[in-house]
Amino acid sequence: MVVLGIDLGTSATTALVVDAAGTVCGVGHGDHRPLVPRAGWSEQDPEDWWRSTLQAVSAALGEARIDPGAIDAVGLAGQMHGLVALDAQGDCIRPAQLWNDGRCEPQCRAVEDHLGLAHLLTCTGNRMLPGFTAPKLLWMREHEPEALARIATVLLPKDWIRFRLTGELVTDVSDASGTAVFDCAQRRWSDALLADLKLPRSWWPEAAESSEVVGQVSAQAAVLTGLKEGTPVVAGAGDQAAAALGCGLVHEGSAGAVLGTSGVVAAPMDRWRSADEGRLHAFCHAAPGTWFLMGVMLSGAGSLDWFRHAFTPDFSDDDAFERIEAMAADTEAGA
Repeated sequence: MVVLGIDLGTSATTALVVDAAGTVCGVGHGDHRPLVPRAGWSEQDPEDWWRSTLQAVSAALGEARIDPGAIDAVGLAGQMHGLVALDAQGDCIRPAQLWNDGRCEPQCRAVEDHLGLAHLLTCTGNRMLPGFTAPKLLWMREHEPEALARIATVLLPKDWIRFRLTGELVTDVSDASGTAVFDCAQRRWSDALLADLKLPRSWWPEAAESSEVVGQVSAQAAVLTGLKEGTPVVAGAGDQAAAALGCGLVHEGSAGAVLGTSGVVAAPMDRWRSADEGRLHAFCHAAPGTWFLMGVMLSGAGSLDWFRHAFTPDFSDDDAFERIEAMAADTEAGA
């Protein structure tokens, strides 16, 4: 068996071709950059994701020297919490608001003040935070009511890629956990909180377990990717759940750190419980019947990327970070 993995990151898409032994046979990348129309805002055009996905898949298949039709299944991971709002025709209503977009902080405070932290923790296990998906919709209600009125479906970023691959509107339980309206204990949407917030249940797609097959590559996507029409596509996971799984963080008693644009510490749980006062995210894990606690710093390696462009603009992209690390190694701590 040979599978294709697609990870939709904040600044790039990565594709992997992996064989049955777990050997990585090919890797490909496609770039896309966040848009910052105003301070504190972070958006992307989902069409940029699709272009970078096609680029990454083509490069990975080329490096693997494999017939695209020989891929047996496709899996997806991706940046969490982003809001992709679709109309009844499946078209994007506005640019996607990303996980690191902070404009909805006032709406989060208003929800916590109105409903109370205890009620939020009972409904979902988590606080209402600006990075999450649902408060972005509350911001739209206040500032873009005409756009909000056109919404038929809300997707997370990787699930929009699945939509382009299969035509199916589906998410998975780990990614759904980061919307702020998912009952993580019961692994289903929180009807109570959706009613409190007046967010229609019909907007939110089915949430499957990460390992479930939820669609097949469509004829249109097969032409664009070279993949065989009908190739199974599994639900996949939010990037942090997928990364934790890849690091072997499955059973309680282990913990690990993952550094991407953000910085994360994750610890899996064999039974459900939320953190005291919601101090940590408590999400469904990619492994069925498990959960994980997660502490997050939004400015992880993204800060290093900013430093590289601000202070070493003449460094080549090929070795910029290695040169920066070498300079740091020769510098006294506290200098």
